[in-house]
Amino acid sequence: MDALGINLGFFIAQLINFLIIFGLLAVFGWGPLGRFLDNRSEEIAKGIEDARVAAEARAKAEEEAQKEADKTDSPANTESPKPTSQTS
Repeated sequence: MDALGINLGFFIAQLINFLIIFGLLAVFGWGPLGRFLDNRSEEIAKGIEDARVAAEARAKAEEEAQKEADKTDSPANTESPKPTSQTS
């Protein structure tokens, strides 16, 4: 390997260092990061579902409010009160 300009001792030392760093990153980096991203994805999905349910509830409440408003606008309730004369 000396003919290629590669020192075998340094190459093995760098390979061992690389494997140590790779192992530490795999255990302490990618594992927790992967769990964090999975948890975050679940939270986002739950938030989207909650927003959909809230939108349905809002639409239902608006529909019921409109029905109530239509009820109060019936012809029997549309008569305006007669003004009373006040004498001073």
